[in-house]
Amino acid sequence: MRKGTIYSLLIALCSIAISCELIKLIDKTGNEYIKLTTKTSIGTVAIFSKEISENNVSGASKLFLNKVNYPTDFEAINFQDELTRLCKIIQNKPITYYKIDTLSPNLHNILVEYDYTKEFKYLLEKIDDDWYIISLNFLNNN
Repeated sequence: MRKGTIYSLLIALCSIAISCELIKLIDKTGNEYIKLTTKTSIGTVAIFSKEISENNVSGASKLFLNKVNYPTDFEAINFQDELTRLCKIIQNKPITYYKIDTLSPNLHNILVEYDYTKEFKYLLEKIDDDWYIISLNFLNNN
């Protein structure tokens, strides 16, 4: 084979390999089209992330449930402080990876990575066709 043909084939092969990544459909924030809805577990997490990014602590807190479905006054104060702290950690960071572990039809465990550095684990429960966050754990300190 001629040297020019080999280079042409190599360039064509590289172009094809690179073009696969170019056609990946993502929105302008980098999310792979996660629908903002409480009808799906990952949608609830995406709404929570959006509320946190907008510093809407009261809106984000409405996506949580506790054992008795409402916090006591003392728990509410501590809970608001924790959500305010979360605002600083994940504010304006896109969801770059998530993995859903289905524990039961009404219980999902979701690992979420923000901006390739921050990892959180969410536990969500489905109640009346809507998903609510039961617990949230910060997994790393990068």
